[in-house]
Amino acid sequence: MGAVRLSEMGYPCIGIPGTIDNDAPLTDSTIGFDTALNTIVEAVDKLRDTSTSHGRCSVVEVMGRDAGDLALYAGIATGA
Repeated sequence: MGAVRLSEMGYPCIGIPGTIDNDAPLTDSTIGFDTALNTIVEAVDKLRDTSTSHGRCSVVEVMGRDAGDLALYAGIATGA
């Protein structure tokens, strides 16, 4: 059942935004953003090791739809 239906039945409900894009207004960060960011950082760390050992350059593209928070924070966290 959805929250609207449960609310109509008298159950108190709240909504918590969950998006890896971190694009929900009035929040510092959303559920899912930190996990996505940590996954990117781990992947970039592994990719950096491989690229360095083979003398290559790698380009990493991350999700983000209309928000660039993942790219920004991942770039900062990985020293891009």
